[in-house]
Amino acid sequence: MIRILDVSKQYDRETLVLQQIELHMKTGVMGLLGFNGAGKSTLLKIMAGIEEPTAGDVMICGYSVRSEPDEVRSRIGYLPQHFEMYPHLTGREMLDYACTLKGIRSRKKRKEIVTRLLYELNLEAKAKDKIKTYSTGMKQRLGLAQAMIGEPPVLIIDEPTVGLDPEEKMRVRKLLAAYGREHTVVLSTHILSDVENCCTHAAVLDEGKIRWFGIPDCKSEYREILMEGHHRHA
Repeated sequence: MIRILDVSKQYDRETLVLQQIELHMKTGVMGLLGFNGAGKSTLLKIMAGIEEPTAGDVMICGYSVRSEPDEVRSRIGYLPQHFEMYPHLTGREMLDYACTLKGIRSRKKRKEIVTRLLYELNLEAKAKDKIKTYSTGMKQRLGLAQAMIGEPPVLIIDEPTVGLDPEEKMRVRKLLAAYGREHTVVLSTHILSDVENCCTHAAVLDEGKIRWFGIPDCKSEYREILMEGHHRHA
């Protein structure tokens, strides 16, 4: 589903954010771990077609983010780290509008999709409240709901559990794990429990380079790599 091919990103002569990233991902959930400034959000933006790589390419479902960005965007759901919403809309209205933007014209179909997503993200009780009254965690869940509209084959999400209480974190992890059984999910996080509870694979990004890629568990060496990075960044 996703092939990251020798991707580098440089903003100026001194700022090399990503260095020759090479990753391949099929069905499942891949966690992208790393400290702030490691390049995680930049890599997700490139995958989503928001930014262009300086070198290399990303193939999503066989389409290039560089030469076929519209084809790529039609096949992904994307939740950035900071997702802007219309505060005067209700949660239900926001998701209905997002359905319209994704080309779902049938009012009945939109209602079915929105109702299901509100249930899955535990937002039913607040569906008729304006978004400006939502907590940070509720906005995060609403943002995830909009990314899942249409069941895109690839879901790209940045820090999905930030601001969630423990119960909601578990709900989101279970939802993503279930989604990853038939789709490809890439999530950026700095929370080890996110990775170990729902990810089938993980990559550690450090100073713009992939330091580790594999199957995460409590015995994996990626914990040592992260600890090494923690001491270096402290």
